[in-house]
Amino acid sequence: MKSKKKKNKKEEKVVYIIIAVVFGILFCIFKLFSFGWLSLMNFFPLVLYLIFYIIYGVKFAILKNKIKNDFWFFWLISFFFLLSGLLFVDFGDYGPPSQIVKFIPYNVSQGISTLSIVTTITLMIISVISRKERKN
Repeated sequence: MKSKKKKNKKEEKVVYIIIAVVFGILFCIFKLFSFGWLSLMNFFPLVLYLIFYIIYGVKFAILKNKIKNDFWFFWLISFFFLLSGLLFVDFGDYGPPSQIVKFIPYNVSQGISTLSIVTTITLMIISVISRKERKN
């Protein structure tokens, strides 16, 4: 019985690591479809954003004694992370690849993407702080 629980926890860790990596790959694909001057100028911050998300996902996966809030944080952060990549509009580029979701106006899409980036980073910080407080 005990070995079955360990096996399930190991499988759960692997699943969440795979989810984080797949979401990271999807983010990169979304960014490639809207790649332009702004993406080029902010290449390193975007790479850091991607790396921090993947690190967060791996840390979540290996976290012991997860509570409901941890799962909520992970899924909200993942949602806003993907949304920030999907709705990103490269400023000043009006060609075909500048916006993936065409039915949303340019300014609205950029605003939602920016808000999603800020929300993702804020939720990551809050999640890490709440974990540290719970440990103490």
